[in-house]
Amino acid sequence: MSLLLINPVWSRTAAKQRLGMRQRRGTPTWWCCEICSVMLPGDVWPTSGGSTPLRLEPLYRIRFTYPESWMVEIEGGWEQHLFLAEGRCEGSISGRFRGANFPQRRTAAGPFRPDFRAAIYTDDGATILVEWNGYGRAYPPGRRQIVGCVFHLSDSERYRRLNDVVCVCVGEVRAPDDPDQDSTELVIDVAELIWEPIAE
Repeated sequence: MSLLLINPVWSRTAAKQRLGMRQRRGTPTWWCCEICSVMLPGDVWPTSGGSTPLRLEPLYRIRFTYPESWMVEIEGGWEQHLFLAEGRCEGSISGRFRGANFPQRRTAAGPFRPDFRAAIYTDDGATILVEWNGYGRAYPPGRRQIVGCVFHLSDSERYRRLNDVVCVCVGEVRAPDDPDQDSTELVIDVAELIWEPIAE
């Protein structure tokens, strides 16, 4: 079963440390996306066997910023945020990206839990609604990691097939190089999880 790289943007060393993987000589190599237990190409191998690697097909990359945001502190040191997102998608789906993220953060130093709703207005005139959940991790500084699951809805014939597709994503929250600028950019790669029969 072949697999396609979706060009994850976090480091392989960090992935190994987080997921407890080890490399074996003379064997195929994969990465694992822990949110949906999806196997990705790379140079690590699961320590426990018995499962079949799953195939991913790249769909698009999103680049966006949060031009407006709000936050309130809630019980236990947690935070409730609201972000308005503006950006663009490029790839099999290309177009304008607009949305709102309503995540909670587990304390000021903890991870975000995205609750994202957005719309893509494609270059060929279709509208695709997007739902995204997962984790915005608190590390590493300047390039915080994003992992998650993405769902789409559209009434366009060109994109209606996505209405029962499960996608996964990886990305980064990229702090500006100039500390005087307040223009954090988020870069996210989205890939489709491909159904295939389970090998017995």
